[in-house]
Amino acid sequence: MNSMQIPDTTVAQHFTILVYPFRDALLRPQRLKRLQQIEARWRPWFSRLGRADLKPTLDDTQFFLPYLRTLHFLETALLPINDASQQVTRTMQLASLTADEPADEFYGQGELPDGVLRLTYDPEHVQALHPLQLEFERKNTQGKLVEQFSAPMHLCWVDVALFP
Repeated sequence: MNSMQIPDTTVAQHFTILVYPFRDALLRPQRLKRLQQIEARWRPWFSRLGRADLKPTLDDTQFFLPYLRTLHFLETALLPINDASQQVTRTMQLASLTADEPADEFYGQGELPDGVLRLTYDPEHVQALHPLQLEFERKNTQGKLVEQFSAPMHLCWVDVALFP
């Protein structure tokens, strides 16, 4: 094998983060109305986590000072002020809600405060995207195919973080 060839290997555990700036339509005063329109496809971000993953994830959010924690993870304002292990049960209850319900439940008026809104794409909709194939082609300046790559791909989850 020459130094330019890539050995055939399988990537079993890999993730990609795509940062894409855009303006969302979840601005006040229509924010709750828009959340209700997307609730069939989007859930609170932590709903994709299993019970075993919740405690370390909640513990990681406590890295931030309390004010910043609720700014970056709005739903943590709905949790009791305890350590992460005592917040898991309440988080599991919230995980079963749709994207707009935490706002209704906690804020009464149905308005989320300003902060990062984190949502995850509904798992059934993610599964509907399968089977997926990652494909790459490289052509030379004359347009002739020089290299081609194709591999099956599995999409586990899709999250968005909408900054105010």
